[in-house]
Amino acid sequence: MSIWTDIQRRSAGDIVRKEDSFIYTKASPSVPDLDGETDKLLREVDAFTGYPPFIPGDIHEKVQVVLKESETRDVTVTLDQLNKELSRLEDELEKMKKAGADQEELGEILEKISLLKKIIASCIKAGKTVFTFNVELLGKYVREKDGTPKGRPTIYLMWGTLKTKPNPTALTAIVYVHELMHAYFDMHEDEGGMDYIPHPDIPEIEEPLAEFGMLFFMEMFDRTHPEYELLIEAKTHVKRKKSILGICHYGFGYHLFEDRKTFCVDWVDLFHRSCLCIDESGNDVIDYKSMISPISYPFHEYTCETILFKILRPKRFYFIKEVVGSSRSATKISCPAGTIDRIDISIWEEVCNNKQFQKDYLYLLPMDVVITFLERKGCRIKGNAKIYRRDPKGARIYIESDKDLLSQYAASFKGKVHFLLYEDKPADGPKPAEWIAKMIRLYDYSR
Repeated sequence: MSIWTDIQRRSAGDIVRKEDSFIYTKASPSVPDLDGETDKLLREVDAFTGYPPFIPGDIHEKVQVVLKESETRDVTVTLDQLNKELSRLEDELEKMKKAGADQEELGEILEKISLLKKIIASCIKAGKTVFTFNVELLGKYVREKDGTPKGRPTIYLMWGTLKTKPNPTALTAIVYVHELMHAYFDMHEDEGGMDYIPHPDIPEIEEPLAEFGMLFFMEMFDRTHPEYELLIEAKTHVKRKKSILGICHYGFGYHLFEDRKTFCVDWVDLFHRSCLCIDESGNDVIDYKSMISPISYPFHEYTCETILFKILRPKRFYFIKEVVGSSRSATKISCPAGTIDRIDISIWEEVCNNKQFQKDYLYLLPMDVVITFLERKGCRIKGNAKIYRRDPKGARIYIESDKDLLSQYAASFKGKVHFLLYEDKPADGPKPAEWIAKMIRLYDYSR
């Protein structure tokens, strides 16, 4: 049911309209309702139209918001990871001393070193090889298994916890907008139009970008609602996470925001356009995650920022397609192992209508390309394909001559499979263009 229609009140029997109250449900009757001040601010957030990527109310219409008492999340790291982080901090401390760092900077790193030493000592004393940080959640975005094929996108606000914090009204708005960013990142076009499609779950990338998006939103919001001063509160909230073990990666969003005018101001749209194309096992992601984690904040922020931008480099052409390997001898289109002798993938009309695609591909067809099929667990199958004309205005990716590729595909992918297909590298002289076909699960509930 849309939030823009009348709905039954969460605790009583009367009707609530979105004009009169922020629309939400409660995880249990014991969770208190939002107070009037918080309700008013969240309605103003939903109605705000000055943020370029989206209008919060449009996102809220597609997700359910649920108030919950409280929740925690376990973040488990190994003793080896703790020791590596301690060594990294101690090395950096010596460099900072030689560089003449001020006492405040030294104090922050010394405090973290002291805490890590205590944690490591307690692990050794107890004979444990792992340590679990119990992180208090203020909000959460998930796709709930509510009977719908793909689950209903849900934002949880831990109101029982939020209302005990200083300035709970502002903090609730900050958390709400952060979770809206996650919902926005999930919205992509498939053949049926706008849909929710799970993208690679890389918290080290997504969480700081959600924080960046939230800070950017608050900067815009403050221009028309200066009485709330939400940006000041939000910046303090994110900056302190840089030194909190278990959520250090969130704090990188503060740097991205502060550096937006000199490096990149479009992180939100950049991630939204490219998140489905991220190669989770690629070298760039490995390099990035070596610098930032729940217990590691990057000392060299610009280097980390540069690698992140490289990871999110927009792809020129991409589309989602259901792929079915087929056999001429089969009475029905199917792809049991060992029977595939061709793969035929129609390229989206929107891609074919792209002037750059027409220049680099359509007018030059037929064309040899290299294609790599990726499975989310890291399986990579690489081989040769051709792009042919499908009709005067259309094109298709066709695989027939590379029998080894067809055989490996048949052994790895069964039946109808959804792939995100995109150009990874354009043709370079005699070198053919390289395309990626990345398996995606439209019915996966993970974020």
